[in-house]
Amino acid sequence: MLVLGAGILGACAPTSPRNVPWGHGRAEILVGRHFDRLVVKKGGLYHDPNLAAYVSGLGKRLAARSGRPGLPWTFRILDGDNLTAHAAPGGYIYVTRGLLSCLNNEAELATLLCHEIGHVEAYHHFYHGDSFWALADRLNKPRRRGYGLQEHWGWLRSHLPMAPHHHQLEADALALRCLRRNGYPGRALFQLLSMMMRIGSQKRLAVAPEGKPERGRRDPEWTARLAQARRLLGRDAHSLRRLPEQETFLRRLSGLVVAPNPAAGVRADGRYLNPAAGFQISLPTGWSAKVFRDRLIALVPGKPAVMLIYPSARSSRRKALEELVGSGRNLQARSVTRGGLQALRGRYEIGQGARAEIAAFRAKGGVFVVALVSPRSTWRGRGAEFSRLLGSLRAVVRPVPFSARPWRIRVLRARAETPLRRWTACVGDAQGLALVRKINRFDPGVTLARGQWVKCLVRRARGRGRR
Repeated sequence: MLVLGAGILGACAPTSPRNVPWGHGRAEILVGRHFDRLVVKKGGLYHDPNLAAYVSGLGKRLAARSGRPGLPWTFRILDGDNLTAHAAPGGYIYVTRGLLSCLNNEAELATLLCHEIGHVEAYHHFYHGDSFWALADRLNKPRRRGYGLQEHWGWLRSHLPMAPHHHQLEADALALRCLRRNGYPGRALFQLLSMMMRIGSQKRLAVAPEGKPERGRRDPEWTARLAQARRLLGRDAHSLRRLPEQETFLRRLSGLVVAPNPAAGVRADGRYLNPAAGFQISLPTGWSAKVFRDRLIALVPGKPAVMLIYPSARSSRRKALEELVGSGRNLQARSVTRGGLQALRGRYEIGQGARAEIAAFRAKGGVFVVALVSPRSTWRGRGAEFSRLLGSLRAVVRPVPFSARPWRIRVLRARAETPLRRWTACVGDAQGLALVRKINRFDPGVTLARGQWVKCLVRRARGRGRR
């Protein structure tokens, strides 16, 4: 697993297949297949057939020269703006669109995929104790009544944790070998690691307490991995210049969504507005809310209460609520009409200590669920708060007062030497300037050279950028 804050460098000896128990192949593929089914079912994939085919083709070509070419390798793009990549058992590799947007050439993408292939090649998922085998046995049993993919998801998330540091080291040593076997420059490993460390440092400065970041401090793990990268590269370490941007690779990224997609939901002026689904709802005063892809999570500062708004995969409102509370419970719900939308509202007890108010309504984008959960000891006033929340639900039929189109990459070439901040066709506004600097890894105040290729941003429908 390659994540921001968890490095990817090292030189450990690859794990020998002799250390892996007999019968591992079937269990490994079974767990990976279920994990992939859950990712697809929850709508976590980014839909761009051309880009997905390119990433999958490159990944399979790299995996064919790995230590386990016989696995049914699968490569997918996740719809997330975070800088993350995952490796699941059985050869399932996932990379987010946010991480893809920060890459500048195919060698960097190959490094990323080789690192995740290394995790699978070294059987790292077998080193989580007996939990892996318990999970494989659990998935192999016939499904009992009321036991489905939702319960599998929680089990998988809790039993497939992030790889420890020494596994990251081993996977990166295998990644360097994979790069050299496929003809890519080894210094792409150093370049990718430097990029991740730089973005991680910027993120730590942004969230430093009391506005006093420790500017001279570096993560010791990142520093050690960079030093080890130089040692692994040997003589190539003397030529660690930046690899040039690759025009063909950058054009493949044209149309890629950058940053959260406002069409899937946005929080503004005390409201949650979902232009794609065609509804809006006012948030309780004093609640802190955050949008995660197509759902909203709101919390009461200092109190154990949470509110969720998310799309359901069920086709009816009652089935959506039954999925939330459990098929074995007797759900008492009544139908109400709010803001031109038909909703089904109910309440249920969560064990002995918590209570929840729930509702499901049908919007233009399907069935959505609203849930307010709080301990019974602090429930006073929550019912009235949920009534006001549901009463603010409105259907949106007029155009929204802001652009619901997300930022997408458009590849352009600088015709003359110019400061980036003055190239309005490339950056748009101040928010666009910050995003352009991030995805191109530019320093503040950078001046572009004539003929330099740049990943610019534009709010438009999907399409290929032009020169």
